[in-house]
Amino acid sequence: MNEPISTSEVVPEETPQMGMVARFVGVFTSPRRSFASIKRNHEWLAAILVVLIFGMGSYALTRPYIIKGQLATFEERLDANSNMPEAQKQEILDGYEEQISNPVWLLLGPVFLVIVALIASAILLFLGNIVLGGQAKFLTVLNMYCLTFLVGVPETIIKLPMILSKKSIDVKTSLGLLASSESVGPFMSTILDKFDIFAIWQVALVSIGLSVLTKTSVGKSATVVVIVWLLWVIIQAGLATLGVNFGGM
Repeated sequence: MNEPISTSEVVPEETPQMGMVARFVGVFTSPRRSFASIKRNHEWLAAILVVLIFGMGSYALTRPYIIKGQLATFEERLDANSNMPEAQKQEILDGYEEQISNPVWLLLGPVFLVIVALIASAILLFLGNIVLGGQAKFLTVLNMYCLTFLVGVPETIIKLPMILSKKSIDVKTSLGLLASSESVGPFMSTILDKFDIFAIWQVALVSIGLSVLTKTSVGKSATVVVIVWLLWVIIQAGLATLGVNFGGM
């Protein structure tokens, strides 16, 4: 006699089926479902391309203000570290302006972004598999991390009008609004600036994505991700006191 089929049997959870565009949109509307649908392909390149299109468009519109801001920062460092004659100082400033205006830096932007994505994904793979005990694959982690780059799209949409209106790149959506760099110094100023609403948003997405890929709780994933992110923030703050600056998270 045939045994009745038990209705209590556990049915394996199916991976959500989403197209690339739906997955990109889902990062903002349903991130957990988007990350669960990630495939082992090279979709990370498409995510980077989207971010670069917005970033390079923004750069084309704000380039004069970016160069002006970089020159002002460089001049402040010259004034703080030397008492050189004005003519010599101007010669150095002119040379620096020519250097940062070189189009080659625009071409190096995509290369730098890819390098950052590869290094960060390798670190996340280590955290996910060794620390959290998951079995994630590098390509899926890379796809997940690059999807979080899409936070840069709403960031550009919000900050671009602010920059054009103010005619300066000194616009903030971070705790840096609470104090000027002159009043707290470069170390604390950098820490405050890194607590930016978009950076925190990306950290939250990375935490969710790593949780999905390693099949661990968001709490455990977030704890690991936030600790590493805070260490990176402190390192950046220390480098800022030496005149080295990093963008992003």
